[in-house]
This record gives sequence, structure tokens and C-alpha cells, in this order.
Amino acid sequence: MLERARLRARRAIEAQDGFTLAEMIVVLAILGVVLAGLTQLFTGALFAQKDQTSRAQAQQDARLALDQLRRELHCGSALAYSATSITVALPSYCPSSPTTTLSGGGVTLPVATINVAGTGRFNSGTNTISLGSSGTVTCTGKTSTSFTGCSGGATGVYPSGTTVTSPVTWCATTTGPPYTLKRYATDASVPGLSCTGAGGISSTRWLVSSSVFSSYTRPTILASAPTFTTAVTGGRIQPGTYAYDVTAVTSNGEFSGTPTQTTVPAGSTSNTLTLSWSGYTDPSGAAATSYRIYGRDNGSITPEGLRLLATVTTTSWTDTGPPLTTLSGSLALPNGTIPVADTSTFTWSPNTISFGASGTVTCTGKTATAFIGCSGGATGTYPAGTNVFQDRIAASPVDGTPPLATLNVSLVLDLTPADAARRFTLTDAISLRNSGRF
Repeated sequence: MLERARLRARRAIEAQDGFTLAEMIVVLAILGVVLAGLTQLFTGALFAQKDQTSRAQAQQDARLALDQLRRELHCGSALAYSATSITVALPSYCPSSPTTTLSGGGVTLPVATINVAGTGRFNSGTNTISLGSSGTVTCTGKTSTSFTGCSGGATGVYPSGTTVTSPVTWCATTTGPPYTLKRYATDASVPGLSCTGAGGISSTRWLVSSSVFSSYTRPTILASAPTFTTAVTGGRIQPGTYAYDVTAVTSNGEFSGTPTQTTVPAGSTSNTLTLSWSGYTDPSGAAATSYRIYGRDNGSITPEGLRLLATVTTTSWTDTGPPLTTLSGSLALPNGTIPVADTSTFTWSPNTISFGASGTVTCTGKTATAFIGCSGGATGTYPAGTNVFQDRIAASPVDGTPPLATLNVSLVLDLTPADAARRFTLTDAISLRNSGRF
């Protein structure tokens, strides 16, 4: 037994089983190649994920910026345009319009400090504002309830409650690529706000080109502003302020006019307005074949704005006013028949009318001297001679509006400007839906 154990021990010591050094080196080399491949695979996947996340974030930022720009310009009435910058005028009812009101008893211009209800929608630095008919007032600073360092503006007293507004500028920064699209609640002409990158609100980065605004459809050559002649008889125009826009139609389309206001003085309630204007030739040399007259409300009184009143081939037109008549006898509402002096100027079907404090009365038919099939209106008695007006409601016929200005926008973005393979472009044609107003 002992001899056998010694033999087994000797054989174990003398055995040559195992790996040679060369075999181990070969195995380690193969293992290194495999691990290197796996490392490169996982590293590439991580880099790809990071790149895709960054590109998706850049695209999302660009889409949000374009959506914000689109929403704001849709409410705009006019803008000053260049390839890298626009300044848009926003009516005070626009949700993003930088607007507030004077407080603290009003202000007398010129003055360095202007107290207002709030400045939250305005720039943190320099602001260009206007209040009433002040023109441009430039203020270099602000607090939460005042503008400071102010200068300029028409001399005068402006009462508390006067609306204070500012234009809005969108522009691409002057240094790049990459460029940044920024929004300023002020006029781009203010010194220091030429989109150098200081101030404002950044909307999107990684712009390859600063030429963001590719074209603007409002032509530089406009149809001339009309002149007005008022007659105190023969019409139905009441005293007040009215707006008109005369556009020109050529073989190349309809060209914008120059919206103009006129005031009919107190006195007569039977006025007419005769508009006259110069003949128009478009930029290509084509002469106007007709003219379209839009009026009378510029959008400051109602949301409707200017509407098509007539199309003529001459360079003058007389506006006798909107549909108007009078009650021919005392009337108690509700009533199915409303006797009036004349219904010839009322052409809608059904006709929606109002008189005194009646509110809207809807009539399904008419004769020469009465509206019939009527319903609605405030209960009460209305005396003979009360003016009867046409009342526009949501279901009323919609007349044409002046041609809208359109801004073409192109955002070219790339996280790596030197590598165009990852570049993408967002484009849009944005209509200024209030540009047909005043």
C-alpha cells in the first residue's frame, strides 16, 4: 500500500499536463480582441444615445421656438423686416403683448420715472414704450411697478389707466455659428439691443445661419392712402372715427393699401364719405385693373376689423354707411313684426338687428317696411324714430378682409455645424392675422 502511494505521488510530480506560455498568450490576445469589440460596441451605443438625446432636445427646442414665434406673429398687425431681425407690433389684446397701464394719477411727459400697474411683460433692461399718443419713450431700467431713466415722447399729460405698450423684436444673435434666436420686448433700434446676445429671452440655440427670416410678403410699394370728403346728407354714417384700406388688384394679385383713419364730426347723422386715391402700378409695372375698399372698423372697436365694402374700377368711391333705418311706430318686445321706415339696405337672411337697448333681434324675413318672423331682444317698449342697426353675430355672413402679410421663417439647426450630415431645417409661412386691420 505504501509503495503504491509513493508511485502515485511520483507520477503526479513528473506529470506535464497544463498550458504552455504561448498558449496562454494566444488566449489572452483573443480575449483582448473580444473585450475590445464589446467595449467599442457599448461605448458607441452610449455615444449614439447621447447624440440622439441632444439632437432630439435641439429639435424640440427649435419646434417650441417656432411655435412661440408663430403664435405671437399670428396676433401681430405689422412688422419691420430684415433677414436676421423683425420687430412686430402687437395689439394690446394679444396674450403675449408687452402691455400695462399708467398708475398713480398718470404722468406728464417728459419725465424720468413712469409709474405703471406692472412691468412683468417687459425687458429687464432698456424698453421702448408708448402711452396713448406719446410716440416713443425710451427707458433704461425698470422696477416691478415703474419704468426708470425715461426720455422722449410727446409733451403732455397722460391720465392714469392709459395703456402702455411696447413692440417685440425677434432676432438671431450677431456672433456664431451657432447662433441663438432671441426675443426682446422692445424696439430693435434701441442702442445695445442689436441682438449682440445680451438680455432678451433665448428661444433656441444651434442655428447654423443667422438669416432666419427668408421673406416678407407685404410689398414695399403700397397703394396710396385715400383722401376723404364728407357730405352731411344722403347717407347713414354716424359721427365717429372710421378706418379704410384701399387695395389694388393687378394681374399679379392683390397689393396692400395704406390703412387710413378719418373722423366724421358731430352734427348730422346722415353723412356720406367719398374716398379718392391715386392709380396704382405694382413693382412689375402692371397697372391696377380694380380696387377693393375695406372698412369701417379697424378692430379697435370690435374684433371684426376691416371688411370688404366694395370693388370698383375707378379711383373714387362714396360710402353711404352701414344698413340703417328707424322704427316707424312705437314697438313692444317681444314681437314677431317690427315696422320700420325702409328695409332695402338690409340684405342678410336672417337679418339680425338691434335698436336702443334691445340687444340682438333675429328676423327670418322682411317686407319693404317691416321685419317679420322676429324673436329675441330685451323686453320693453321702444319709441318711433329709434335707429335700427344691423347687428353682426357669429352666424352672420363673413365679408372679405384685406390681404394678410406673411412672414416666411427658416430655422437651420445643427449641433455640429462642421458636419452637415446631422443638419435639419424647420420652415413655416406665418400670416399676421391682424395685418388686415389698422
